[in-house]
Amino acid sequence: MQFVVWRECPETERNYAICRSGEHVGNLYLRDIDRQHRRAELHIFIGDVGNRARGIGTEAMRLALEEAFGALGLQEIFLHVLATNQAAIRLCQCCGFTFDGKRTTPADKRGAPVDVLRMKLRKDQRPEGER
Repeated sequence: MQFVVWRECPETERNYAICRSGEHVGNLYLRDIDRQHRRAELHIFIGDVGNRARGIGTEAMRLALEEAFGALGLQEIFLHVLATNQAAIRLCQCCGFTFDGKRTTPADKRGAPVDVLRMKLRKDQRPEGER
């Protein structure tokens, strides 16, 4: 897998293209990088369903966390995930994220309220072998 920085605003965000065998299969973003409080928000998306559940997201997330906690010197990464997206929740838990709260949005695309979970990972809480 190749992990390419395709847009970088050094103070506030890092945007990565996730590539496999030369094909762009997804994106990962570290947004709202807060150097004072040493935290950022992570977003990840694997486009084609055929590329999901193959370890690509896990590998990309681990690479991003390594950079966030290493080169960027951050102490906490947080993210938001739909409560109905069990695959994404498992991915986050596999990488060490824990639940930190829940909110209900006013409406999704169908007009129904949807629960969004907040998850976080502190540098000192990373799974053994990834610190």
